[in-house]
Amino acid sequence: MVSREKGSQQGSQDRPLIDADGRERLSERKREVLGLAAKGLNNREIGDRLRITEGTVKNHVSSVLSKLHVRDRTQAILLARERGWV
Repeated sequence: MVSREKGSQQGSQDRPLIDADGRERLSERKREVLGLAAKGLNNREIGDRLRITEGTVKNHVSSVLSKLHVRDRTQAILLARERGWV
């Protein structure tokens, strides 16, 4: 298990996890969203499953795309599968 960065700010539970070599990885919540997307759920279904708004899901997906340097969900899912995240 990889530990989170420490911080007293609200929302610190969504801070990114860090690899042993220092590379930023996805937060647990973003991995949850990506995993559900990989199962074929749309934003609304992901939101219902995680009890968050569809807009929040869209924000997580946008963040995932940016952090992984990919242009769409399909590329993000393929990369996540290659890395064993989903």
